[in-house]
This record gives sequence, structure tokens and C-alpha cells, in this order.
Amino acid sequence: MKLEFRSLTTGEVSGYALAFQLRPAFRRSHTKTCLNPAFWVAAVSLALGSPSASAAGPFPTNMTRVSAYTDMPTGLNPLNATPEQLQANGLPPRPDQVKNPSGYRIWKRVVTAPAKRVMPWLSDAPVQHRPPAGAAKLSNAYFSDGNWSGEVLLAYGATSWGYSSFYQIVGSFDVPTVGQPLGACTAGWDWAAIWVGIDGWGTSDVLQAGVDLGASCSGGSTSAIYYPWVEWYPGPAIQISNMQVSPGNDMYVWVWNTSPYQGYAYIVNLSNNTAAALSITAPPGHSVVGYSAEWVVERPANANGQLYNLARYTQSYWANMWSENFYGTASYPGAPAANVGSWQFIMDDNSNYPVSYPVLQGASAMWVYDENSAQTSGSP
Repeated sequence: MKLEFRSLTTGEVSGYALAFQLRPAFRRSHTKTCLNPAFWVAAVSLALGSPSASAAGPFPTNMTRVSAYTDMPTGLNPLNATPEQLQANGLPPRPDQVKNPSGYRIWKRVVTAPAKRVMPWLSDAPVQHRPPAGAAKLSNAYFSDGNWSGEVLLAYGATSWGYSSFYQIVGSFDVPTVGQPLGACTAGWDWAAIWVGIDGWGTSDVLQAGVDLGASCSGGSTSAIYYPWVEWYPGPAIQISNMQVSPGNDMYVWVWNTSPYQGYAYIVNLSNNTAAALSITAPPGHSVVGYSAEWVVERPANANGQLYNLARYTQSYWANMWSENFYGTASYPGAPAANVGSWQFIMDDNSNYPVSYPVLQGASAMWVYDENSAQTSGSP
């Protein structure tokens, strides 16, 4: 029997849960629905308390430290909602329309997108995302390291969580097609991760969300995997198993925090009109500072901290990149605010040859390209 999973509305879950409890005939005829993991996650959430008319959560999930938001209540207009209503429904904070007009336009597009939220079924991701490994300064604008490539902003005044801290960041990217280097075909997996995050450079934590891309090969045939995730390092990366991501999809990822210990992620796939809204608490003994904000293509690590080979992604285009501090001051990769530094990271492989590098495009866009051993087998 083939099981077909789909997201359920709050009303469907409530009705199914009651009927499944009371009617044996209903249990027999709707077994397929009730085997849907999203059904049980939402049913447990409803048992703990029904959602109010102005809030979509957060509801517990099957993973500790992570909660989720369902679809917004009918009639709630994000453009007119209060900050409290936005937060109660898992939506990112509204940028000031006067101080940050381009940020407001991006926010408006994201919060008004006709995206159906998944009630996420979560699992441990097969990889982990980490702070930069062995970063070394190359010039006044570039660093090299072993796992990050992309753009990093530094808030020089943010020595602890406060007004100068980066507290929200957004970026959009097209999901590239991944494979192993040209001329290679191995059963092992190569990986790339595309994400936005806060902290990681100069701190022991990273609050982040994005998309993982993995590639393996057997008999000349490539297998690939794509999925969205959220992570508060050094906690584990958490995969959103029931949100589909495919090559060519237009993704928006927004990450923010409301305290040193409470973070949020809003992941929107504009190509298939799905979204996931999540809250995540800091791992024990850790908190966010907001010292750095970054847009990264990474080669992630396994559970033992060993870096995977970078998957061949060829190129990754980013747009709509900005971050903001609690003063409401926006910084862009190509136009950082006062007392904010902008740095480009170049990723090296295990032999210290570059394999991924960024090229900024104006204030708020960039290309990231792979090269050498990530592009062609046997290259330096």
C-alpha cells in the first residue's frame, strides 16, 4: 500500500482526532490519514491546547528544543499586524519602511507569499554545520578557511547580546543541481549546504537555517538529495523531512532571535508555495551574541567533525541579502553600516586549494562558484 503524506489544516486535524477517538469505522477507513506523521504532531499539539484566533502556535514537534507554527488564522493581514501578532504566527519582524525600504519590500514579498505551511516532521540531519575552520586573513577583504565560502558581516560593537547585535538576517537563493566532481563516481556522499545565519565567527554558536544538497554515484548514475533544515550549533542540524526542495527552486530563508536563548526561522519555497515556520531554543550552555551575520555555501561535517568533500554545485546565486541590528540599522554585504565590517570567505579543500569563492554583485547580491577539485576530479 502506498502512503501519501500531505500537510493537514488545524481543522482537519481536530476533526480527524475526535473522530478517530470515537468511531471504530472511522479508524478503519482513515488509517492512511492517521499514519501521516504531521497528523500526530498536530494532534498532540491540539491536545495540549487549542490555538487562539490570532496565533498559529508555536506547537511542539517530535524534536526537543524545536516548535512549529501552522497556517495563519483567516483574516490576519501581516501588513497590518502588530509586532506581537507577527511573532505569535511565526513571521519575521517587520523592517522599518522608512529606514530600510528595500528590506521592507523583501519582507512584504515573503510574508504575503501564498505559501502553505507544513506541520514539519523533523529528524536529525545526516550532516552538521559548523563555524569556519582555520580561518586565515588573505587581505583587507578576504579570509580563507576549510568549510565556509560566502559573505560575513561583523558588528564590531556587539561584544554581548544587545542593541548593536545582528538579530535578523534574510537571503534568497536558487537551489543548484549537485553532483560529484566531473570524472568521479564514488559510493560516498559529497555535500554542500546553503544557509543564512547569525554568529559563528568569534563565537561558539551559530543560529542558522538553509538547504542541504548531497550527491552520491554508483555505476555512472548520480543520486542526489535536497532538504531544508534548521540548526543552533553546537546542537544538531534538524532536517524538515516533509518539505520538498528541488533544483531550480526559489528559496527565501529568514533567521532572527528575540532573546539570547530564543531563535526563529522562516523558510519559504516560492516555487512550490510551501513554507516552514519554526522556533528553536539555544543548546544548553550557549546563547546568541549577534556578532556576525553570514550568507554561506558550506561543506558540512559528519558527527565526528570531519569535513565532507564539497559537492559540485557549479554556481549559487544569492539576492535580497541584508541583516539588521536592534537599532533598526540595516547592513548589506556590499554596503555595511557604520562600525560593521564586510568580509568574503574563500573555502579551501583538505589540500589547501580553493574550491568555492564568492563574487559580490552590488549591495545585496552575490554569486558563489565552485572550482578545482570540487568541479573536476583530479584537479588541484
